[in-house]
Amino acid sequence: MTTANHYVLIVFTGGTISVSPSTDVSNPALGGTQLTEGIRRYLDVPIKVVDLYRAMSESLTFSHLHRLAVFLMESMNDADLRGVVVSHGTDTMEEVAYFIDLLGPWVKPVVFTGAMRHSELLSADGPANLVDAIQTAAEPLSAGRGVMVVMNQEVHAARFVVKGHSTNVAAFVSPGCGPIGSVVEGIVRYYGMLPPDSRFFSLPKQDEWPRVELVRMTLGNSGLLLRACLADRVDGVVIEGFGAGHVPDYLLQDIDALIRAGVWVWVVPRTSAGHPLLSTYSTPGSEIGLRSMGVRMEEGPGYKARMRMILQLVEILKRM
Repeated sequence: MTTANHYVLIVFTGGTISVSPSTDVSNPALGGTQLTEGIRRYLDVPIKVVDLYRAMSESLTFSHLHRLAVFLMESMNDADLRGVVVSHGTDTMEEVAYFIDLLGPWVKPVVFTGAMRHSELLSADGPANLVDAIQTAAEPLSAGRGVMVVMNQEVHAARFVVKGHSTNVAAFVSPGCGPIGSVVEGIVRYYGMLPPDSRFFSLPKQDEWPRVELVRMTLGNSGLLLRACLADRVDGVVIEGFGAGHVPDYLLQDIDALIRAGVWVWVVPRTSAGHPLLSTYSTPGSEIGLRSMGVRMEEGPGYKARMRMILQLVEILKRM
């Protein structure tokens, strides 16, 4: 049962939704107070606003992620909190939301949102997305669904959502799954319940983030980036392979050199949907041979697999 003291916390971090070109196109100038003053009349739940930092999301670092994660963990201790909305830049929203999801399970809803069009463009979508995200965070049925992304009246699970268009307000999609719900006229509707995700990890300390690189396979790939990873002694490499997770046979020696040097190597499909194969093809560079070398076949996309590898490596290093 909720009371008048129960509220939704909105954490502003910058991004397009905070950009004011007439002030400074390079600076996310608008803060939480300015961004919420025009939407309060559309809300039926109290809100509190925090400006955690203001940055364009393409320039975020692991320090930003650490600060956001710690803040969200601490906020969960407030008994009056109904849920949290993270207002975020869309360029890396899918990546950051998934990272936060891996740190769960979260006892209260965590919802990411943002804008594809800043406040001075025609049909700016930020205010509507904020209202929908707040309604989603306040909805009792949102609990236990993991971290979500709310954009363009759709609710997406962080583990499936990707940014599928560079400019369209309907940019966010969940290939192979679709949205898990919608927000229309302030009403949040869910289409079903996802199976719970059991892959949860501890937050790394500020100085213990493993170095993991992402390498995408392309026709005629020279292997230069793989050899650079070996020379630079990274901790792990995620390879986005062709099809269901295949690499050119002429790069197998580079991959083998990485594994022999103690580098974790995962291969994921570079496709937008679908699972990696484990035992279908035995041709050189396909999954049977890769697994026999010590490569792990993992689900993509590569940037999300990279986040999983970082957190799994932290767990391994703690036990060493």
